[in-house]
Amino acid sequence: MNQDQRTVILFFSRSLQDEFLAKPFGLSQQRFRTLYNCLLKKARTTLSSVELDVIESFSNNQEGNSFRDRLSHAVNAVFSQGYHNILIVGNDAPCLTGQHLLDAEALLQQGKNVIAPDNHGGVYLIGITKHSFTQRDFDNINWGTESVFNELKSTFSAEVVGEELIDLNSLGDLFELVNAKNSLPLSFKVLLRTICTGDHLARDLFIEFFQDFTLRTKSQRGPPLVVAA
Repeated sequence: MNQDQRTVILFFSRSLQDEFLAKPFGLSQQRFRTLYNCLLKKARTTLSSVELDVIESFSNNQEGNSFRDRLSHAVNAVFSQGYHNILIVGNDAPCLTGQHLLDAEALLQQGKNVIAPDNHGGVYLIGITKHSFTQRDFDNINWGTESVFNELKSTFSAEVVGEELIDLNSLGDLFELVNAKNSLPLSFKVLLRTICTGDHLARDLFIEFFQDFTLRTKSQRGPPLVVAA
């Protein structure tokens, strides 16, 4: 790929401890740990299904006192490594697919910024080019509010890619996810429901699902380069 068109996925997430403090879903620490690992594994498996580099950035290694500061620093750090396009995703929209990433990356290659909407007025994917990124514009977004989608769209003239997906902020979101018609395999929905209800089979289901899911997705594409940030 041309050096000027290199795209990287920035996987931006809280650590287990910080995520539990921010939104524990009303679960015990043990059950939340299983849920967190489940969502993390699902996200990583999805990212590995496309041939793009991945840089992981977790809150325990991020710089800054606010979400805005930490995200801005991470984006600047990625651009400083020579990448010219960034796809930013997290671990709280498990319906994200490799096709969403490929569609967004195709628009980035055309020099267009992209966003994908979640069900809370925010986004589950941000694609931004280096030439359009400005620190001030990024800092002026009211992150964590219901206006994020509209602000990003207008500020960066971003094109919308993908359908609206459920973003997991509460136990209610989680049950909505497992009850909705979506692209998630039934076995994964059963796994999530089992975790939330505290069934002792959760661990066995977790292992069984991801052994099968990883084999199916990795047979389609090679894994990306994963770099800890």
